[in-house]
Amino acid sequence: MQDIAMSVDECLAVVSCATDRGAIIRSLRRYGLTTLADRLDQLIELEVDDPDGLPMSLASLQYAAAFLLRMTHAPTPGIAVDQDGHIGFDWRLEPVGIVASTFLANGNVVYAGSVLRQAGLDERRRESGVCELDAAVSVVGGLLEQQSES
Repeated sequence: MQDIAMSVDECLAVVSCATDRGAIIRSLRRYGLTTLADRLDQLIELEVDDPDGLPMSLASLQYAAAFLLRMTHAPTPGIAVDQDGHIGFDWRLEPVGIVASTFLANGNVVYAGSVLRQAGLDERRRESGVCELDAAVSVVGGLLEQQSES
């Protein structure tokens, strides 16, 4: 898995000066992440259909976008917004892996994953925890990479 040539801090700098969600989504489009930007736009439009949920958090979107910018060569994740306005990604990986992450407004990332350790074996690598964005790039990226090698 290859990343673009930007550090986590540089990715955060791209999106942290944005004052609204639209500006962050435009940044994703500028870096070629059009499919993900379109999905985020759809989720913003759906907010009116869920009066009980909080709107997508600007801070959560900033951290999630920085993660996407850092991990442009990762498989495209499913994207959802939880009732607290936090953005979550999930990857359903072949043959039987799953990795999920939620980007909190305070900059922490909650993650969990279960992937095969090696092709042909039923042994799994399971990890979960809470960490800062730079560590999440490493941990989640490692889980995704391990599954792609299986």
